[in-house]
Amino acid sequence: MKTLILSSAAAAALTLTLATASAQTRLEGNGVAMLTPEQQTAIRRVIKERLVDQARERFEQILESRVRLAEKLAEQATEAAKLTPEQQTAIRRVIREGLADQARERLVQRLEFRARLADGVAELIRDKLTSDTVGTVGRGR
Repeated sequence: MKTLILSSAAAAALTLTLATASAQTRLEGNGVAMLTPEQQTAIRRVIKERLVDQARERFEQILESRVRLAEKLAEQATEAAKLTPEQQTAIRRVIREGLADQARERLVQRLEFRARLADGVAELIRDKLTSDTVGTVGRGR
């Protein structure tokens, strides 16, 4: 559910960015709107920045939930084995470090995926605008 909300937020941000960019497009000689390279770069940059911000927020949430889980596991281990306080602390530390490492790895993977996605969307937009421009030249528009 949280992923769906995050994806919806990313889609909304992309739509807003595209609407803003389309309002600022320039017209070619045949009257077809075309994004400038600067606008394309700006769209990519905004999308990447928003995705990174969203991923950072999500990373903190994941890390917090995993810390809570680690603490619960440590408490259960304490009850089951009657560990000394030093052993309990060691277990908590090891679990937290492992969970934090896993969360960091997943964050990097997600950021890379979303950056590739943003580049793909920008390329599709550029291709669509290019094909619209090429397709309208012979029609006298």
